[in-house]
Amino acid sequence: MPRPIPPSRTTLGIITIDTLVEQGDLRAAERTAAGYCAAALAETSWEGPRLPMSLATLRTAQGDPRSALALLRESSHHFETAGIVNPAIVSWRSRAAGVRLLLGDARAARNLAEQELELARALHAFAGALLRRDDKSGARKALGRAGGIAARCGAFRLAGRVQQRLHDAGGRIAGREADGGSTLTAGEERVAVLAASGMSNKEIAACLFVSLRTVGTHLTATYRKLGIGGRPELAAEMAALAGSRSQGPTPAA
Repeated sequence: MPRPIPPSRTTLGIITIDTLVEQGDLRAAERTAAGYCAAALAETSWEGPRLPMSLATLRTAQGDPRSALALLRESSHHFETAGIVNPAIVSWRSRAAGVRLLLGDARAARNLAEQELELARALHAFAGALLRRDDKSGARKALGRAGGIAARCGAFRLAGRVQQRLHDAGGRIAGREADGGSTLTAGEERVAVLAASGMSNKEIAACLFVSLRTVGTHLTATYRKLGIGGRPELAAEMAALAGSRSQGPTPAA
C-alpha cells in the first residue's frame, strides 16, 4: 500500500505544475506530475484533491480535454465528500466549464458557471451578515472571494453589488491603482480579463493572437498599476473594476 504524501509536498507539486504549465514547459510539468500517486493522494489531507485540478490544467494544455474533465470529476467527488464547497479554494466548477466549452458542450458549461455563481451570491449574503455583526475584516475576506468568482463568471452586476458592500466594509475603492491613478490600457485590460478568468499565458496569447512576451508585459504592467502581487489577487481586482462601471460589462470583456 503506498505511503501517504505529506500535504506540504502536495502543495509544492500543485504550485510547480501550475507554474510550469504557465511557462509553457509541459514536459517538465509532466515529469513533476509523474512523481505523484493518485492512491497515495487519497490518504492525504484536503490538499490532495487539489492536485487533480492542476493535472486537469496540464491535460487541457496538452490537448486532452476528456482526461482533464475526468480529473476534475475526481477532484469534485473528494471535495463534495469532505463538504468543501468554497469556490475561492476549490474552483473546479469554473475549470470544468472551460473544458466543457472546449468539448462543445455549452449547456453543461453554463450550468457549472451558474452553480459557481450561486456560491458567489452566498458569499455576498454571508458578508452582509458579518457586517451586521460589525465583523468588517471577515466581511472583506468573503467579499474578496465573491468578487473573484463574479469576475470569472462575467457577472458584472453582482460584481457591482459586491464592490458597494466592500466599500461599506472599509475595502479599497474600485479601480484605484497604486501608481497614483493611471488606468489600464485596452491591451492590458483584455489580457487581465482573460487571466482573471483562469486562462494561462499561452491560452491568452493564442486567443488574442499576440506573443507570450506581450502577454507577460501586459500582466506585469497590470499588477503594478493595481498594486497587487500576481494572479491570486487579479480576479477580485477585475471584479471591482467592472463593478465601478455602471454601464455594465467592460469593453474588453
